[in-house]
Amino acid sequence: MIAKRKVDQAQAYYNSERAFKVCLIVDTVEQLEVLHEAYKDVCGVSLVKDAGFTVFDEPTVTCLGIGPIKQDLIGEDLKQLKVFM
Repeated sequence: MIAKRKVDQAQAYYNSERAFKVCLIVDTVEQLEVLHEAYKDVCGVSLVKDAGFTVFDEPTVTCLGIGPIKQDLIGEDLKQLKVFM
């Protein structure tokens, strides 16, 4: 039932006035995969793969969605990444 709990938490957060998104930059797909592994048991995570029909010539991992996540669970691995502006 863990998955259902995370979906309920995510939906409640999304509907709250506190929901916001931040885009951070990594250099490699491998970094995304490491972060995915690090946070998959902490909060909701989604590794996003583009199908390769438009911009990319083949299926390509493009980003990682993390959260919602409580402030005290954000590790140095995320804190040290640069913000995309």
